[in-house]
Amino acid sequence: MAVIELSPETPAHLDPGGPPPAWVYRRLGLLLAAVLVLALGGAAPGTPVLWERTGVLTTGQNNDVVTSGDGRFYVLDFDRTPPVITAWSTGPVEELWRVTGPPGDAAAVRYAMTAVPGGSLLVDVAGKTTVLDPRTGKEQWHADAPVTAVGAGTALVRVEHFRPGTEYDVDSGDPGALYGTGTLHTEPAQRTELRGVEQATGKQLWSTVLPGSVYATVSGQSVVVVTATSLRLLDARTGRVVRERAVAGPTWVETVADSVLLHYGAYGTGGRVVAVAAGTLDERWTSDLPDFEGSSVSCAGLVCAKGRDDVAVLDPATGARLWTLPSTEAVDLVAFGRSSVLWSQTGAIRSVVDRRTGKPLADTRSWPASAATPGGEAYLLTRKSPSQGMEFALLRPGRAPQLLGSRPEFVTSCRVDAGFAVCRDEDRLMVYRYRG
Repeated sequence: MAVIELSPETPAHLDPGGPPPAWVYRRLGLLLAAVLVLALGGAAPGTPVLWERTGVLTTGQNNDVVTSGDGRFYVLDFDRTPPVITAWSTGPVEELWRVTGPPGDAAAVRYAMTAVPGGSLLVDVAGKTTVLDPRTGKEQWHADAPVTAVGAGTALVRVEHFRPGTEYDVDSGDPGALYGTGTLHTEPAQRTELRGVEQATGKQLWSTVLPGSVYATVSGQSVVVVTATSLRLLDARTGRVVRERAVAGPTWVETVADSVLLHYGAYGTGGRVVAVAAGTLDERWTSDLPDFEGSSVSCAGLVCAKGRDDVAVLDPATGARLWTLPSTEAVDLVAFGRSSVLWSQTGAIRSVVDRRTGKPLADTRSWPASAATPGGEAYLLTRKSPSQGMEFALLRPGRAPQLLGSRPEFVTSCRVDAGFAVCRDEDRLMVYRYRG
């Protein structure tokens, strides 16, 4: 900016009864501008935008969005049979590839995809898995069995062998215990084969065959295996038995956080429970849990004792009761970070409470909808704006909801990843970038 002084002479004296001359305003304005520039340090142009829309996709309503943790997302178009899968980048929003998915009708069977962070895409169709290259969408390998990722490089394949003629007739609705994944059976498997494979190629690294049906779950870089007589910890890369201990035939098994719970009562009827550490197989505690049939409370990532009258949140290390709530309340309790719990009702997070005491930490009742980031490390909260459109906030453990911003469009469900979100607006997908 150039400043030109029209007269080099000494300015005239001010007239006390009249307005100041123009040069006074000009110099005051220049001084004020200089002060603002020095004070703000150019802050206005560099102010971070916490929530902004970066793209709009017209996709229809019959689809699903899967995020991957690496700045990409995938859309499964269920209006096609088989579904069409497209990959998208978020900065900028561009289509990377488009392929026809594995054979299967999403209206008749389970059809779901998992994007492994830093790894492959696992497409599960009625218990059979097709593994895709995330860079191109091309098929890498296929297994006629469920596949579970172990980190980004390894995978676990579980193949169950049943006696012929034991397939369950779904149309019959007959009661009784059912076994298997995908196709259900009325009897336990005769034997189960576990295979460790390279995730990108399907190359077999190891294999073991165990009698009967088994429970197998991933814990870090290990595989926890429960049979009718033993509890084993296998190295996922080599299949080597790291630890093993005898067990007395649990009826059913579940994994909660870093604990494996061995239940010895019929499913849904309570009974004796033995908790062991998933990483070491060391026994942590034993307790007789009540019959939880009729309880309206669900627990995720927490060890709970659910009875007809109340539900107690237990200390995972000792089994001690920490706090309780009535069983009649339809409440979902979800572990959130290391020290808090989400208290949800009808799908909305009502509050954040302390994990050890149950005392409220944050009130989120004004935010009726939420979506979790992968791993549940944070939640995107949404609500209608008082003026128009939607408001968005980020909820992290130990913090009050952080308002990110608002948009004039009205969105419903969202899929969230680190740094971006994809939300539905009728037949369109809105792509947003956020900082928080």
